[in-house]
Amino acid sequence: MGALKLSSIEKTYPNGHRAVRGVSLEIEPGEFLVLVGPSGCGKSTILRTIAGLEQLTGGEIHIAEERVDERLPAKRDIAMVFQNYALYPHMSVYKNMAYGLKNRGVSKEEINSKVTEAAKMLQLTDYLERKPSQLSGGQRQRVAMGRAMVRSPKLFLFDEPLSNLDARLRAEMRLEIKQLQRKLKTTSVFVTHDQVEAMTLADRLVVLNQGEIQQVGTPKEVYHQPANIFVATFLGAPAMNLFEARVTSANEMTLNDGQTIQLPAEMANRVEPGRNVTVGIRPEHLALTQNGQRPLLNFETGLSEELGTSQLLHGKIAGTDCTLNLPHFDQHSEDQLGVVFEPKHLHLFDVETGKRIDHG
Repeated sequence: MGALKLSSIEKTYPNGHRAVRGVSLEIEPGEFLVLVGPSGCGKSTILRTIAGLEQLTGGEIHIAEERVDERLPAKRDIAMVFQNYALYPHMSVYKNMAYGLKNRGVSKEEINSKVTEAAKMLQLTDYLERKPSQLSGGQRQRVAMGRAMVRSPKLFLFDEPLSNLDARLRAEMRLEIKQLQRKLKTTSVFVTHDQVEAMTLADRLVVLNQGEIQQVGTPKEVYHQPANIFVATFLGAPAMNLFEARVTSANEMTLNDGQTIQLPAEMANRVEPGRNVTVGIRPEHLALTQNGQRPLLNFETGLSEELGTSQLLHGKIAGTDCTLNLPHFDQHSEDQLGVVFEPKHLHLFDVETGKRIDHG
């Protein structure tokens, strides 16, 4: 058994809202697992049930092979880092970090040793006598992390801890959290709606929607082999382009306007002719024709957005909104441009279920 195991956990509120629907997961010791999904998908509810702040209505939770879902939060040997830091404003940084240890009857010598070591690791040594109001948002989040660290818990739980920080601080804290977790090797569960945080922090991602797991895998697996249309469009900015098509032969599809696309080689003869499918391709896998290349599709040009390192070119293919993410783009006066791509970058999804056709 792993460091944390969720077995068919359920959470239904008195008003009948079913927030978590039969979620099962096993997390390995030292793993950094990220729960990601839109607002209301159940990710924070799952975290709160692990912490004991919400009671399950079904299923079991095991930490280090011990069932804990019927234990009080204080008896689960976990530490939680919140979005709003949850620091005591009247206490110094040192006292905030030491508070939990003091309540557990730890000796002053051990408290001092643990707090001093954590402060050094988190670059807080010079701030130990300051109050939270005298710190920046990033420093306050470090204090919250330090308070969790000194307890040496079996499990770290992070509930959107970077949401209150500006973009630059978020990027800095992402790196710090990742480095810290690798150093401490403490099993961690991190909740976020931010796909950049999810992709950069996770050893494995759990993508959730409407209380159910949509896919579990490494960031690379989930991005390049999405299990369904929801995952394909949720991860990635801009989102994956989707087109409706009909398979017309063993190796060809036709879009709504009559344009044809070659099926990826590995899909040839696997999708029966006459079947309607949804075709997906990410914006970075589309390119404009150059030096007399034969276009694979016609692209109706629209607005462009300059991002510095690349440009987004918006328009339509087969009457459907489409975005290209290009390294550079010289403005053209033409209403239509040619687009090329490698068939291996195409994704096929079932029109009825939304599931990846070649998934599993």
